[in-house]
Amino acid sequence: RAAYSRANADPEKVHDLALEALNDYNDVIEEVSKNFDFKDLHVDIAGKEVMPFGTAAGLDKNGDVLKPLSKLFGYQKTGTLIVPKREGNNRPRVAVDEKLDEIYNSQGFPSMGLDYALEKIQKFREDGGKGILIPSVCGLPLEENLNNAYKELETILIKLNPYIDGVEWNPFSPNTEALAALRTPSEFKRSAKLINDIVGDKLKVVKMGPYDDDHEQKIKWLDLVRAFLDGGGDGLT
Repeated sequence: RAAYSRANADPEKVHDLALEALNDYNDVIEEVSKNFDFKDLHVDIAGKEVMPFGTAAGLDKNGDVLKPLSKLFGYQKTGTLIVPKREGNNRPRVAVDEKLDEIYNSQGFPSMGLDYALEKIQKFREDGGKGILIPSVCGLPLEENLNNAYKELETILIKLNPYIDGVEWNPFSPNTEALAALRTPSEFKRSAKLINDIVGDKLKVVKMGPYDDDHEQKIKWLDLVRAFLDGGGDGLT
């Protein structure tokens, strides 16, 4: 409630304050981090034995809190990272319904851009950060021009590859209409092949959105997953 008061009840501002606190109290997080690590729960993720809990894309969109989060989670999904700086939808774009206990999120891929995030990731690695990084990434189509999406995706992967342990491709942001053009089996297979060509044996997953409780929708959803795997992907989130 104190954070909501400071943020004038703006949920997105509360999020920003939480990220600031993570960096401000990194030394405290360092001290308590052992309380979040249980060896008997460790699983193999990207070739490393870690806790099977990670951040979701959207928590740390731009890599601003990589260091403190690496002490609390087994892996991090920074992003979703895109090439251009992007404001996203107009505010307010996040709302909390306390009666229904629901959150409505329509941010529309706000991002500081690839170069900003890359600098943060490089600094994290240079300072000895060994946490598993599996960033969420996406190239954005220009209306029906898919070539731009693949050009941007290639740029993102090439620049990030030296510093990451895997990648999550995210074509399913519900508030970015242009991404719908990527959601066909042929484009899923094409994207998986591009990702595989650049990151090789590193973990490659696709972020899938929900489907309606309908048999036809389920089949279309499974066709997308199958196409991603056929293109060289490893799985889905």
